[in-house]
Amino acid sequence: MCMNRKALTRTESILAVLLVVAIIAGAVGWTQPGQRIVETVTSTVTVGGSAQTITTTRVVTSTVTVERPISPGAIKIAVVSDIGGRGDLSFNDMAFKGGDEAEKDLGVQMVELISKTEADYVPNLETAARDPDVKLIVGVGFLLSEALLEVAAKYPDKNFAGIDTFTQSLAVQKTGKPLPNMLDIVYEEHKGSAMVGALGCLLAAHYNELGGNYPYIGGVFGIEIPVLWKFEIGYKWGCDWGLKWYEQRFGKRAPLIGEDGRYGSGPNWRDGLYCPQAGQCWYKGRVLWTYTGTFSDITKGYAAAKSMYEQQAIAVYNIAGPLGLGINQA
Repeated sequence: MCMNRKALTRTESILAVLLVVAIIAGAVGWTQPGQRIVETVTSTVTVGGSAQTITTTRVVTSTVTVERPISPGAIKIAVVSDIGGRGDLSFNDMAFKGGDEAEKDLGVQMVELISKTEADYVPNLETAARDPDVKLIVGVGFLLSEALLEVAAKYPDKNFAGIDTFTQSLAVQKTGKPLPNMLDIVYEEHKGSAMVGALGCLLAAHYNELGGNYPYIGGVFGIEIPVLWKFEIGYKWGCDWGLKWYEQRFGKRAPLIGEDGRYGSGPNWRDGLYCPQAGQCWYKGRVLWTYTGTFSDITKGYAAAKSMYEQQAIAVYNIAGPLGLGINQA
């Protein structure tokens, strides 16, 4: 995690960090510091038949929330989208929402560069890099990793950041050292997915206790890439953890979770757990999952989710970006 210190002033560095936070999570409102307002009130009263002047002073501290104006010298940043741009209700929309909030709250100016295909990544990044006023270029998504490597190496005086990218790993593989002007922003996706998996299987157990028949949870993935493997592993692990917690908490197996509601049998099965070797046991057959091979074909998301719902999956987890539009339709 290193940036080109020569290219960034201290103020620009702070804004760059704040911008990244804004893109990830959206910025909060901007409030001016409290202002002291002194009011002097003069009044005339009659006391004992004679008029007297009394002067009182009141001090008021007020706090007001205003929209931060963009100054003529505002920091200019560029956001290069993954395929599709706005409207995916997912990765791109979250990034641009953060950028919009950063414009409003941090006083930066954002330039949007929409990628319609993977062939647009490098041209869009270079368009941003050639703009002398752009101080930070953000690429949104794993698939921009190689394009960021190419363009960041070509423009060493520009600063780049990638969301979910592995550009620095590529740089080390190819040159033996990381790029000084590139920042990869990565997450622990497996942890969040574990929570989703646990919730899904516990939800199935709850409704099965009430007489339902939901033997599965589902997961629809996009292109098979390492970052999605983390989602997959966490999701499956979370389901397994949730069912084991259920047994410990209630002293019985979660009902009807597994292949057609039945537990497996044979030498590798012990008390409803699949044990390929001593000391390694887990629930098997609780998660329906598929890699669609795309992040853009919404019909494939719909078809995959529909198939899982027809097999009585209680819920389907979207790990395919815009394909969630199709999953929601299913």
